[in-house]
Amino acid sequence: MSPLVAAATALVALVALSFLLEFVLLRPLRRAAERTATKLDDAVVAGLSPIVRTGLLLAAVDVVAQLFLKESWRPNERRMELAVAVVVVSWQAWRLLIRVSVAWVDCHPELKRLVPSFRLGLQIVLVPVVVVTVLQIFDVPVLPLATTLGIGGLAIGLALQDVLKNIFAGVQILLDQPIRVGEWVDLEHGLSGRVTAIGMRSTRLQTAENNTIFIPNARIASEAIVNWDASERDFLARVRVRVALGTDPARVRRILEEEVDAAVGAVVGVKGRQRVVLDQIEEARLEFRVEFPVERAQRLAAPGLVRERLHARLARERIDLLPPPVPFPVTLQPPPGREVTRASRAVASTETPGGNGPASASPGGRDR
Repeated sequence: MSPLVAAATALVALVALSFLLEFVLLRPLRRAAERTATKLDDAVVAGLSPIVRTGLLLAAVDVVAQLFLKESWRPNERRMELAVAVVVVSWQAWRLLIRVSVAWVDCHPELKRLVPSFRLGLQIVLVPVVVVTVLQIFDVPVLPLATTLGIGGLAIGLALQDVLKNIFAGVQILLDQPIRVGEWVDLEHGLSGRVTAIGMRSTRLQTAENNTIFIPNARIASEAIVNWDASERDFLARVRVRVALGTDPARVRRILEEEVDAAVGAVVGVKGRQRVVLDQIEEARLEFRVEFPVERAQRLAAPGLVRERLHARLARERIDLLPPPVPFPVTLQPPPGREVTRASRAVASTETPGGNGPASASPGGRDR
């Protein structure tokens, strides 16, 4: 029997054996994956099948070449076989990772927009690794190439520093999920709105004035965020009521409690009364704090409606409401060079420079 015929016969036998081994190794894994509810393990097993098959076929080819074609199997053919094995296995591994990522996103639909970026990043990482590995197999020096690529990558990284910062912050937001699409959030510096989209570079907010704000993801990742929709619990609304100091506190508290209880069912979202307390006693006012639970969907509208009911009830009870206290006294003075008003001239003319008493006025009380 010639060596080529023997090699072909052995190759066919080893290929059949490789398929048998693949069936024996992966069949229990497939059955175990089918019993689970998640599709992630199914994707892993489906991705492992071509890798195992390719590895067994390449191993069969190598065994046949070493046994029957040893004399004609030169080092270059050996290197070519190894390079093909690296490329094929890397390709199958890339497909496995993509398959697993798609299955994972199916379990988390909010992360669907990460798949293209993950595929691109995987290609950027995997292609240079495969190229360098193949070059090393053929004894090609890779140090100058690695140095050139490193310098180029550093320059590109410095030029795209802000863009990369926003992209990585977007990935962090999508993975950590401090905010989600449809939630109302408050950011620092007074920005607030409903999240309408989370992109790789920026996040869009729709404000209460129906304006759209594009905020870089790096800013959202570094700031403190108040997410009003992150909790399933009711929102605790607070309304402050200020009345004159001489008003009976017990009467005011009773009126406020009755009106909040009456708001349940009358105002959408109000779910009861938490507490009514006398919060502060100042020089000329009493300040009450009214707290009541509100559904989160009505947290913006319900407190204002309850405040209107409280003010209307206190007005019917002839209880005067007072404005909030001024944080600091304000003194208004006319700007330099501006003419003083007539009332100011009248006050100033009540005394003469020499102290001779009030100045004379013309008939009819008008200054001359």
